[in-house]
Amino acid sequence: MNLVDLVKGQLSGNVLTRLAETLGTSPDSTSTAVNAAIPTLLTAFGSAASTRDGARDLAAAVSSLDDRVLDNLPQSLSSGGSSGLNLGDIGTKLLGSLLGGNTLSSLANALGRFTGQGNGAISSLLTLLAPIALGVLKSRTGGMGSDANALASLFAGQRQNIISAMPRGLSDQLASVSGMSAAAEWARSTAGVAYQDGRTAVSAAGSTVRDAAAAGSSALRWALPVLAVLVVGALLWWWGSRSTPPHTAAPVPPPQMTAPAPPPALGTDQVVHMTGQITDFFRAATDTFTGIKDAAAAEAAAPQLRELLTRLDTMRVALNQLPTDARAKLAALVKDQGAKLLPTIEAAMAIPAVGDTLKPYVDDLRSKLNALGTA
Repeated sequence: MNLVDLVKGQLSGNVLTRLAETLGTSPDSTSTAVNAAIPTLLTAFGSAASTRDGARDLAAAVSSLDDRVLDNLPQSLSSGGSSGLNLGDIGTKLLGSLLGGNTLSSLANALGRFTGQGNGAISSLLTLLAPIALGVLKSRTGGMGSDANALASLFAGQRQNIISAMPRGLSDQLASVSGMSAAAEWARSTAGVAYQDGRTAVSAAGSTVRDAAAAGSSALRWALPVLAVLVVGALLWWWGSRSTPPHTAAPVPPPQMTAPAPPPALGTDQVVHMTGQITDFFRAATDTFTGIKDAAAAEAAAPQLRELLTRLDTMRVALNQLPTDARAKLAALVKDQGAKLLPTIEAAMAIPAVGDTLKPYVDDLRSKLNALGTA
């Protein structure tokens, strides 16, 4: 069982489309936000479940949740559906009691910066996803979600799945959110567990090989399998040490007769890569809008426009992981290229019967470019 996949499975088909309509965002940008929001919520819940009081409160929230919360989600997202459930109101109460209002606001701000989307839309998304996630815990886990001890065990077993689903760099963003430092630490501890497991595997395998050598030539019959275990253990240790290296005293460098060469600028490779992505994006955007000559061409360009919006979301996530000076350089490039693209967009919008078709895409595009240009 993968808890992240179970929650995402509730958003398949027209549920994601209806969710985008409810939030007033494009399906692609909504999908990007969902991919960040689901592991974030589950990380917060997992952190709560790791303490006795938190597990008890979370289990109580799951137990009190209406059994119909997952019924006909498309209708519930738009008008409450036949059940009359309002997911937004339910989620607001749940997150308010489990996280606190200030934490929820700070969390929405952090996710908004990370995804490049408005804080209001992200906050609404979190409140809509919370009852869905807890509904999965109640109805798809064999009753484990309503028992505090079982809930704690469930999240302990799902921790690696949750962290694997989190976009790169997001856990670092969570660490700066008031009330979420414990959740970020819970996420980061996964690497520490892997490191210790690797050390144990290496130690055990090494002892086995030494015993085999002492036993004499008869050990040759199984020495190769033991060596294979040693290699696997060493790889685990190496991976863990890269993720969270142990704290050891730094070696004392020998005396320097000359000044050491300066280190390479942080983020240089990423800046070069991002510069290419930005240049390619504006080239594709210019070609797309230039090719729109009438209403039929505007309709046909919809897939390309959605793809452009998705590329902006991806670039925003990558940009957020760069140092401040690198972000400033790339933001200036986006602003300059965006100013050059604007006349081409306006020319397409001025074509009769085209403006109404393009407006939702253009509004979203301008919003995302503005966010990138001020990063």
